[in-house]
Amino acid sequence: SLLNQKHMRGSRLHNLGYWMQHVHSNDAELGQRFKRTMKQKLDTWDKHSIVVVKSHDFDENLLTLCNNYIVVTTYRDPLDVVSSYVHRHWISNSSMATMRATVKHILNRHATWARYASINTQYETATHNLFATVSEMFFALASKIIPDATKADLLTTLDKVWSDPTFQQNYILRIGDHVKADMRSTFTGSSDGLSEYPFDDNVLNILTEYTRPWRTAMGYV
Repeated sequence: SLLNQKHMRGSRLHNLGYWMQHVHSNDAELGQRFKRTMKQKLDTWDKHSIVVVKSHDFDENLLTLCNNYIVVTTYRDPLDVVSSYVHRHWISNSSMATMRATVKHILNRHATWARYASINTQYETATHNLFATVSEMFFALASKIIPDATKADLLTTLDKVWSDPTFQQNYILRIGDHVKADMRSTFTGSSDGLSEYPFDDNVLNILTEYTRPWRTAMGYV
């Protein structure tokens, strides 16, 4: 929907959703449904197909799924990420080893994807300035899909998309509460809008020191 139809040349969009979601949930039924859906969609792809997929974990198979690819990554303060994991009960704040391992996994996963990324967006910036993020993604996609389109055409299309009520409802209002929560928070606490991290000062100090090199390099310190 972000691209002007007159430039699409019969291209068809296929949204695969969350790649290999069943692996994360250990849901066998979901796995079978994923395989059936993939088979159905693969049967309909051709050289004009545009495939969109979301994946947290790195999978090199995604890089060969199509003739060309654009990788868009986001990164976030790892202290906020591990805090979010604890609040969602994905990990326990009683295990320092688990939290350190979680942080290490998150940073390694992002570093791997970032090697292939055309766009590497800071999470906080993306939520606070969604238009800039959408614009960056739009022009990156357009450069691959409709390289002969003029800048004037692209700017006109972007303006129409951004002003479209359906886009506003589906993409902006849907995350409105989450953005408001982020804007209420500070970088001394979880950006899930919580007032403090869900671990004591000793654990926070250990995690802070453990992540300091990365947080410094990415502008969080």
